[in-house]
Amino acid sequence: MYRYLALRLLVDALTEIGKGNAVSIVPIHAEMTTQEAADLLNVSRPYLVQLLEKGEIPFHKDRAHTAVSGIRDMVDYKKRTDDARHAVLEELAAEAQKLGFGILNNGSTRSDPLPPSHLPASVFRLQGRKPTHPGETIRKPVCT
Repeated sequence: MYRYLALRLLVDALTEIGKGNAVSIVPIHAEMTTQEAADLLNVSRPYLVQLLEKGEIPFHKDRAHTAVSGIRDMVDYKKRTDDARHAVLEELAAEAQKLGFGILNNGSTRSDPLPPSHLPASVFRLQGRKPTHPGETIRKPVCT
């Protein structure tokens, strides 16, 4: 069984390398620097330090150096945040469906969009201009 897993890991790594992606093989319990952890999460180092100080990700400090406990903690944090984002996205999609925006359950878009009068004017405001017909798209909305 371990031979199969090792072979599968090697095939997956070579596939990603073949696609031009970088691949790192790291032991699950290996500690990493804050920069390595920030790179893994694709966030800035100062933002990661804020997450560490809030207790979002376990870490320990040795005098002047901060080390993130391990990759498993990073993966757990990423899964928690991805799940939270997914829940918010589902809520927004449900609200969009309720209001008649977006994509229908069958994957098609609405063919009869709501007229602009049903939407707040701030959605359409672009340098003082409002859309002239229901299907018109304002490319750069200005928040008011």
